[in-house]
Amino acid sequence: MSLWRLERVRVVLRPDETLLLRTGAARGSALRSQSLAPLDEPEGPERFAEALASPEWRARALDIVISNALVRFVVTDPPGASLSQLEERALASARLIAIHGGTPQDWRLAVQSQPSDEGVFAAAIATPLFDAVQAAAARAGIPRFRLRPMLTAAEGRAARRLSSGWWVLVEPGWWCLLEANKGAWRQIVGEPCPEDWPNHLALRLERAVLAAGRA
Repeated sequence: MSLWRLERVRVVLRPDETLLLRTGAARGSALRSQSLAPLDEPEGPERFAEALASPEWRARALDIVISNALVRFVVTDPPGASLSQLEERALASARLIAIHGGTPQDWRLAVQSQPSDEGVFAAAIATPLFDAVQAAAARAGIPRFRLRPMLTAAEGRAARRLSSGWWVLVEPGWWCLLEANKGAWRQIVGEPCPEDWPNHLALRLERAVLAAGRA
């Protein structure tokens, strides 16, 4: 088997750049990288499509990880009863729009079912961002791509080893603070964070706990 077949292309979408990574079969082995303009800049989608179509980055499928700063997470109030997938989406969509505005057409929503005594968890990205990714992949002749928030990628790596307690996921300029309860997400806060975030983390967690009324 050739080395090329053991490689895969990962795309990381950040507020300030689109990062292409060709990684090897060994975990974390980055072989090549290229930084492009973010997709919300005028030349961003075109440069992204051109790069994906080049021999250096050609792939059959893409693994696309989105910065949590570009994702809007919501946890609804507990429904108190089992819901259908359609009902879960409607509940999550209503909560998303109540917090972040827009219409259902403005967001691409992914919903995660949870026990009925916990709220429905959902992640959303702006529809123009999703459309830009889809159009670039189609233009490059890439039939499949997986699109997931950085939170989801980190969660899979950790395999939910922390079933109850607090998670903190930090990336440059942004952090997510999440409370887990028996493997379900109970609340989530995503916001800008200072460069010296370790000095502020304890106070921020204390505020989150107090706001949830579970001090």
